[in-house]
Amino acid sequence: MKMPTPADRAKARIEAEREKEFETCLAVQEEEERQARIKAEKEELRRQEEEEEARRKAKVEQDIRLAQLLRKQREHEQAKADEKFAQEVEERRKAHKERRVQEYYKSQAWRIEQEKSKEETLHKREEEKRREEEAKMQERKRLFNGMKVEHPGRLQLSGWISVQAAGTVTWRRRWYTFDEKSFKLFKAQNVCSSLLLFSIH
Repeated sequence: MKMPTPADRAKARIEAEREKEFETCLAVQEEEERQARIKAEKEELRRQEEEEEARRKAKVEQDIRLAQLLRKQREHEQAKADEKFAQEVEERRKAHKERRVQEYYKSQAWRIEQEKSKEETLHKREEEKRREEEAKMQERKRLFNGMKVEHPGRLQLSGWISVQAAGTVTWRRRWYTFDEKSFKLFKAQNVCSSLLLFSIH
């Protein structure tokens, strides 16, 4: 076996140092690549997290906008319902007031009609009473004018009179004579037989 010379040893030492330096450079390069991969993975993870956060925020904002829209829609519907209810209450109040006014005017008209009817009935009764009084006065005048004195100096009257028989509602015109002794009724003035005779003592 040939012994290495100093030049060989120096050459071997230089090659070993070069190899070591190469391995060191390779290790540094690999470490740099590993760190770059780790950094890239972290960046990708951060980017994914940011995207996920952005999507989550967008979803939350969308949910908030939808909730606000639904709330506004409910408020609008509630406002419309409240307005409709208030309108119905007002319409019922107006209808009730109108019914009360109509009932009042109807009762007033009925009261006026009743008073008018009473006044007309009272007027009719007064008119009938007045006519009856006038008829009685006319009858009295007629009877008085129809009376005649047969013999002056003693009581003796005769004339027409209206009489009503017992149990009937019919009035009949009869000729009568009245003197100091009797009261007689006849069907006619020239009839001799009397229908009724009262003796006066």
